[in-house]
Amino acid sequence: MESIYVQYGCGFSAPKGWYNFDSSLTLLYEKVPIIGKVYKKNEMRFPKNVIYGDIIKGLPGIKENSCDGVFCSHVLEHLTIKQVKIALKNTYKMLKRNGIFRLVVPDLFMRAKMYLELYMNNDLNSNIIF
Repeated sequence: MESIYVQYGCGFSAPKGWYNFDSSLTLLYEKVPIIGKVYKKNEMRFPKNVIYGDIIKGLPGIKENSCDGVFCSHVLEHLTIKQVKIALKNTYKMLKRNGIFRLVVPDLFMRAKMYLELYMNNDLNSNIIF
């Protein structure tokens, strides 16, 4: 049986052999015949193996209990709490028993600590980007 790996919110990073989804409107426009060939918002175009899909609505073609692994990087922090709960439920439904879900989100503790250190040192005009 073939292993199934899914990435949602992939942007321009779309590994071969994975189901790579993104919910960008730019991707939707790029997929429209004729319009997609001339539409250009970014300098880069989405890789051909990126599929339009929204984890909140469910990813097209992905069945329950079918994925060996699911990955998302810097996606969940853009959602509301309600949407995060839906996304995590949908992710859990996709995974096989003992499947792996790997996610990457910003380190809020580290950023808060940096802010407080700058605040305590009265250096809030620093060029550090939060």
